[in-house]
Amino acid sequence: MTRLLLALLSLIALPALAEEGKAPVPADVFLSPTALHVLHFKLTHPAWDKMQPTRAGLFSGLFPATRPAGEEATHDSPFGYHYAYVHADLEFADRTYANVGLRYKGNSSYLVGQNLKKPFKLDLNHFDKDLLLAGLTEFSLNNNALDPSFMREAMSYQFFRDAGVPAPRTAWSLVYLTVDALHDHKLAGLYTIVEEVNKPFLKSHFGTAKGLLLKPENAFNLPYLGEDFARYEKMYRPKSESNPQTSRRLIDFIKLIHQADDATFDKSIEQYLDVDGFLRFVAANSLLGNMDSFLSTGHNFYLYIHPKTLKAHFIPWDLNLSFGGFDWVGTISDQTDLSLQQPYVKPNRLTERVLSIDRYAKAYRAEVARIARSCMTPEHVRPQIAAMQQVIAKAEQLANVPHKPLPTSRPAEFDLATFLAARVRSVEAQLAGSQEGYAPYWQKGFIGGRVARPAATRPATRPAEKK
Repeated sequence: MTRLLLALLSLIALPALAEEGKAPVPADVFLSPTALHVLHFKLTHPAWDKMQPTRAGLFSGLFPATRPAGEEATHDSPFGYHYAYVHADLEFADRTYANVGLRYKGNSSYLVGQNLKKPFKLDLNHFDKDLLLAGLTEFSLNNNALDPSFMREAMSYQFFRDAGVPAPRTAWSLVYLTVDALHDHKLAGLYTIVEEVNKPFLKSHFGTAKGLLLKPENAFNLPYLGEDFARYEKMYRPKSESNPQTSRRLIDFIKLIHQADDATFDKSIEQYLDVDGFLRFVAANSLLGNMDSFLSTGHNFYLYIHPKTLKAHFIPWDLNLSFGGFDWVGTISDQTDLSLQQPYVKPNRLTERVLSIDRYAKAYRAEVARIARSCMTPEHVRPQIAAMQQVIAKAEQLANVPHKPLPTSRPAEFDLATFLAARVRSVEAQLAGSQEGYAPYWQKGFIGGRVARPAATRPATRPAEKK
């Protein structure tokens, strides 16, 4: 692909930035669900070699790592990959952003990514604290490697936002790579750009950039680890500086979940948790069949302790296996009938305890009904799907993008609208009392072994209750 064509693509994708004298586009224009951008990364050969991850072994990233003195820190994934930031130049809309930080990211999405199409993390401030792109300092470039529709993440983040849950914004990008003596304007593919959950995100949604932001990993059932905050750092993974007040609050919140009696929990939980927001978060995850999440795996979410209210808030992340795509806890068919009463894999002590309180159970069902009837209707969803399909078709037409994923055990084709329609039918039946949903459980272990399905997990129908 020539430089002329790359420039033409930039003009088509984002004309406002390409015109001289125009102010930089704001973040809400850059991060539009149907915006198509062109990003071209240029790296030296040594930087490219350094960026290739080392791997200690599957799930080794869940445990503390020791490094030789003086060795540069890397981002460690649960799958055992060690990702290092390297120096790169970024060309975007007739401007070069010199000396940005670029690294790989991801777990399964990295493992099965085709050829150059691996997921990336861009940090403009990693080496230069003054760089901004459309007002942003960082964002992720996700390759949708396990998504036959190629729209799960963009649709899911849009769904959370429509439902009233604080969630990242997305856009699309054709990504090209130039590596000295190796690649020259090589097309990596079409990516989903995902806004980072960071200080600007917190400021936008919570009115402050302060507070304790955590990204738990392997935090099954939000375990209580004692009274020393240092013991929480490996599993709960702070992304911002803690102080004695916020770190103490996290510990007390976790302790309340696991050790308080029912009366104390009922009386105190609203002091520690944004309950309305939590119910909305659980309802949206349930409706989407987003099970590689807080609902089962104990990761792919952020936990935020607000510095003034000291309440905990939940934020969704990494939605590439939503719409029933996480088959370790049930098939796509199972998850279209996911139980409203138990949309989580047990044990999930926080959700169990909150939903066992009658007033919260009623509020949760009301949230489910509201979101389903406002955000999952054909009138609401089909235009969104059509608009995103147009972006994908446009990218394919412009650059012949090889965006299809590797073959997997999942269907070769997957229709989001079909899943949503079936999910709505199940939700309406469950709300009416005429159907019991599927209660998820671990059908696959970490080594892929299956277990027998308990009879109680099978969806069932029964006559509608008389009102």
